[in-house]
Amino acid sequence: MFKDLNVDTMKAFARKLDLPRTLTRKSELETALEKELRLNLGRIVTRLSETERKVLAQAVHNCGAVTRDSFEAMHGIAMPNLAPWKYRSKDPSLLLLLGEGLSARFDVFDPLLDSLQHLVPEPPKPAIFALDTIPEIHHPGKKHWTETSPRPVHIFNSCEIAPLELRSVLQLVRSGRLSVTDKSLRPTEATTRLIAQSLIAPDFDAEDPQATSRSSRVEAAGSIRAHAWGVVIQQCGWAKPRRGALVLTESGQRLLQGWTPDGFREGIDGLHNDDHFDEFNRVNHIHGQSGRGKRYLTDLPERRYAILKSIAQWPVDRWIAFDEAWRFLLASGNSFLITTNAVTLFFAEQQYGHLGGQEHILPRVYLRVFLMETLATLGIIDIAYSSPHHLWPDFEGGWGTDELSFCSRYDGLLYVRLNTLGAYCLNVTPQYESTPAKTIAPWEVLGNGEIIPSENLSLPDTHLLDAWAVRDSGGAWWLDAGRVLDYVISGGSIADISRFLEDKCLNALPETLQGWLSGIATKASSVQVIEHALLIEMREAVSAEAIAQDSDTGMLCRRAGEKHLVVAKKNLRAFRNALKKLGYALPESEIQP
Repeated sequence: MFKDLNVDTMKAFARKLDLPRTLTRKSELETALEKELRLNLGRIVTRLSETERKVLAQAVHNCGAVTRDSFEAMHGIAMPNLAPWKYRSKDPSLLLLLGEGLSARFDVFDPLLDSLQHLVPEPPKPAIFALDTIPEIHHPGKKHWTETSPRPVHIFNSCEIAPLELRSVLQLVRSGRLSVTDKSLRPTEATTRLIAQSLIAPDFDAEDPQATSRSSRVEAAGSIRAHAWGVVIQQCGWAKPRRGALVLTESGQRLLQGWTPDGFREGIDGLHNDDHFDEFNRVNHIHGQSGRGKRYLTDLPERRYAILKSIAQWPVDRWIAFDEAWRFLLASGNSFLITTNAVTLFFAEQQYGHLGGQEHILPRVYLRVFLMETLATLGIIDIAYSSPHHLWPDFEGGWGTDELSFCSRYDGLLYVRLNTLGAYCLNVTPQYESTPAKTIAPWEVLGNGEIIPSENLSLPDTHLLDAWAVRDSGGAWWLDAGRVLDYVISGGSIADISRFLEDKCLNALPETLQGWLSGIATKASSVQVIEHALLIEMREAVSAEAIAQDSDTGMLCRRAGEKHLVVAKKNLRAFRNALKKLGYALPESEIQP
């Protein structure tokens, strides 16, 4: 325990503990100090300064370790310098008798940990400063050498929107229309555009409000939720890649058949275990992540677990400034690293733009991505944000950033809020109940299909009504058979519409409207796609008859009129081979799907 201490340092410890000055030999000092640790540990603790006792208490009750960032976030004061060279100081801290000091960390010696846990009171839980309201305008001031004008603060209330968007995305998966790249498994650009069109609410408005035209010097923030959905449904186990396209898993199929809080929470429980998708990859301007720096990136589940553990201690339905959320994460002992070798990551050029010595800033950048793209998309938290352009909350003025408008598209994240759905999914509350629509204001739904909503019409409600109905100049919606059928074709159901309207109106739906919806449902279910097939036309009816009656080809086709045959797509190759035996040839190009 004292192997790194020289005689002068041990004498200094002995003087602090009022040990006899006759102790001068190293072996004598070592024996005396070990006896003090064994018999008078409490007296050593009382000799610590108030700040040193705070360091010890936080370390002892945090698995034996405390970091500088965590201590300073918790107490708002500087942590004593306990770097190894302080062993040789003329006035070493007595903490170095109780543990190992590093430049930014203090670890209690394992043999002392149990005894100290009984001696040192547990520190109070870190408090978090929350807000009931937030500003409508953000005033960034001068950032990155540029005077930045005030900009509006956009609020995204996610818990109502996320389940509806998830259903839309899972419907696209079921239709086989979502593709992913071979290596990264992230959605392709075409898939991202398709998801953007199906969002219940528009994607985050993170573009530069001051840009009048798009040029090489005006960076686009790009898609956020539209990209995120193609990733999170894989992370949560609702979809998986198969030959370049996403397909539904069993849990995804169950969730598509009927969204339930329990089914949704199962997916969230599995989110932090994903080890394929690194949210930090979405910070495009920090290079080196896929090169040599990849080997130094830290464990993904551990990062997410630390963040989710911190969020679970947030107050529900109250706003928290991002900087306060970051401070609380550190103060609650949930700090993490992005890389163990920040020199391998860089802006612009590695030699001059590397991020060596900036390890403590990178997790802040990652936290923004995880909160704004992953958790807000899933409906776990609500967010308030502005455009990221020219804010530079991190790495302001760093080498290689002069030509960039922002570090990441998430730099505009200003406030976060744990909502009721997130509180349920993170086991903060025992159950989740969405706000009943009838307690807000009932809608009037008439038998002729006219819908007169209340004045408190939410954005998700507006998008759903636009999917099923047309709006007149008086503010009423009228259910439209064509739009209802389009909704059914895309994967929705008449039952969805009926349940939605029943929740919104004061009384039961009129019988005439129920009958109208039931009629559409009956007709929609009358047409079923069994399988894809090829229609073949023969030159003569007698040839078609001969092929249909043959023992081999007849089993693989059906008559469709005098000169036409229908062959199922799955039987095309076998039909073609059997057709050759009869002396007929079907060109290969004609049987391509």
